[in-house]
Amino acid sequence: MNMAAPFPEAQVWSGREHRKRCEQQVISSGIALLDNWLPHGGWQKGSIVECLLPVKGFGEMELLLPLMSKLSREHDMVLIGMPWEPHASGWLQREVMLERLCFVATRQDHDTMWAVEQALECRCFSLVVAWIEGRVKSHQWQRMRGSLQGQSGLLWLMRPYEQGKDMSAADCRLGLTPDSGVRGLRIHPLRFRGKEPVGSLRWKPDFPWPDDGSWSLAS
Repeated sequence: MNMAAPFPEAQVWSGREHRKRCEQQVISSGIALLDNWLPHGGWQKGSIVECLLPVKGFGEMELLLPLMSKLSREHDMVLIGMPWEPHASGWLQREVMLERLCFVATRQDHDTMWAVEQALECRCFSLVVAWIEGRVKSHQWQRMRGSLQGQSGLLWLMRPYEQGKDMSAADCRLGLTPDSGVRGLRIHPLRFRGKEPVGSLRWKPDFPWPDDGSWSLAS
């Protein structure tokens, strides 16, 4: 065996190539410091992100609007079972292209889950966001994960905090709570696929985007 013979080119990996492949598997959150806080440098493509909320409508959409602005330049998105009317003028100010959004009104979790499965199976949305009040059963998790397989989009589930005691097949599980100290949000890393970030993250509102250092690691 000739030990001096070079390896075939296809078998040689460089650190730069590996980093590039990792970047191709991630969607930026739209906020640089948040990307740095997340274990994979952003939201993993084809993943489920679960947000546990103490109450609906206290500012959780602020976590999504930078991503929606970024995706809406080229892709369609769907919001299912949204519990309030979107603030259209505010979203436009944040450069979300409303013509890229589809809203599906539902009254029960059963209808919401059905709509989620249809949206995932059609493979035409880069982002699916749904509000689920009750328990998500194991076979529903399996169907959602199966539908996401091979896709580059994201599924976000907004759920009540009390559902945190139930089993979850989400790739990323976050807890969101109000932070009166900064009049914003505190983001708690409850579960990640891979290494968890260090500490929670505090969000200090600063229009139009908190890109200028207003996101900081919580002490």
